[in-house]
Amino acid sequence: MTIQMVEAVYEHGQFRLIQPLDLAFQEGQRVRLVVDTEAMPAMLALATSVFDGLSDQDIRDIGQIAF
Repeated sequence: MTIQMVEAVYEHGQFRLIQPLDLAFQEGQRVRLVVDTEAMPAMLALATSVFDGLSDQDIRDIGQIAF
């Protein structure tokens, strides 16, 4: 099994590769795609919202329990 990371753009219902692949594929060969979007800011905001409404002491207590 070979793993290669490539960048692509989603356009018109298809992924278009930014650069050509260095791998030889057979027509109809199945591959597995892992899609990593640029949604990190939204994920970070969601993760930090867990602490909304908690006091500083509550947040410190949670930190102590976690460690």
